[in-house]
Amino acid sequence: MITIVFCLGRLPGLSREELQDYGLERHAPLVREHAAVLGIRRYVQSHSFDRATAASSAA
Repeated sequence: MITIVFCLGRLPGLSREELQDYGLERHAPLVREHAAVLGIRRYVQSHSFDRATAASSAA
């Protein structure tokens, strides 16, 4: 098995929420559609938290 990890930076014109929405609503369906042809068996997205959410979960 080969694992590939991509760390993406956000374009200056996009909010964090817009980037996460793009990943979940547009990119994930594309991966799902082409997974068999590309040999993808598992696809995971990991998203960042905003500071307030991260701070409240640490307490």
